[in-house]
Amino acid sequence: MEPNEFRSSFRSRLFHLGEGKPTNLVDVILFREGKARARCVVQTADHKNGEQRELVFPSGSRLRFLVSFAKAEKGWEVTGYNFHFSRGDCWFRYDLDPDAADGQKHPLAHLHVGADEPRYPTQTLNLLDLLDFLIKQRLV
Repeated sequence: MEPNEFRSSFRSRLFHLGEGKPTNLVDVILFREGKARARCVVQTADHKNGEQRELVFPSGSRLRFLVSFAKAEKGWEVTGYNFHFSRGDCWFRYDLDPDAADGQKHPLAHLHVGADEPRYPTQTLNLLDLLDFLIKQRLV
């Protein structure tokens, strides 16, 4: 999926929450890197200064994410992500971290639940599907 399409789809899903949408939806932004624009990041960040921040929902839930894309032969591919969801003192984070991957010690795709250790191995996720799951479960 093209990065701008991902950003638009993500924002659209949240916008359709109506009164339940995050108060700072404008902070889902897209950065293109380099002259060739062959790398791109979609993330939650202050749209004015680029500092990473969380989306805040009226329910008290918070969501912070960063998704890295790179141009490939057949379009764009996701090369990494960090998807952090919290509600109260409970949180989980899915990571796809190719730079730090080291077998079972640091799996390529993994889940953190309430702590940075342990890392539970997972499959690579479609983050739009994960967002849909959170919405259907009324967690946001």
